[in-house]
Amino acid sequence: MMIGLAAGTAVGVLAGYTRGKFDAFVGVITDAGLAFPGLVLIVGIAAVLGPGMQTLIIGLGAVSFPVFVRVARANTLRFSAREFVHAAHLTGARTGRIITRELLPNVIPPVFAYAIILMATLITAEASLSFLGLGLQPPTPSWGNMIAEGQYELASFPHLVFVPAAILALTVFSLNVIGDVIVRKFNAGDSKI
Repeated sequence: MMIGLAAGTAVGVLAGYTRGKFDAFVGVITDAGLAFPGLVLIVGIAAVLGPGMQTLIIGLGAVSFPVFVRVARANTLRFSAREFVHAAHLTGARTGRIITRELLPNVIPPVFAYAIILMATLITAEASLSFLGLGLQPPTPSWGNMIAEGQYELASFPHLVFVPAAILALTVFSLNVIGDVIVRKFNAGDSKI
């Protein structure tokens, strides 16, 4: 997620601030990335690279990249129309200073709030891929691996499946609740941070 967060935020802020041809190009790439099913992309990467940690890092980073580009770009467009950005521009501030001093401090909070929600989705994707044998491989611990190993003993030892599945569900639910609260708090205060 951090790969998608860092790269997506940088590209989104740059595209949202500069606009023009670069923004149009980023928009086409982002639309294509969002239109393609994420799990299918990761399965394709796993077919080329083989299952394992590297596949998960590349795949989940590729899946999260266009999402962060969209969130960062939308917030950059929102904040670049504000008075404090115009004032910095009129005082002769360079593009790099405006982006780092004026835009990034305001774009990062909503991006991080959305990152918490997306983290829940990526945890579910990792568990699903590990369950299918395309993610982390045993003996590396993963909730998906634990559920997959326990499925054959479900009749005799149901806790082998239900405990990791319940912890996975609670973790995803908790991250969604935390992310929703942060998003609501950020949207309530619509001023410069």
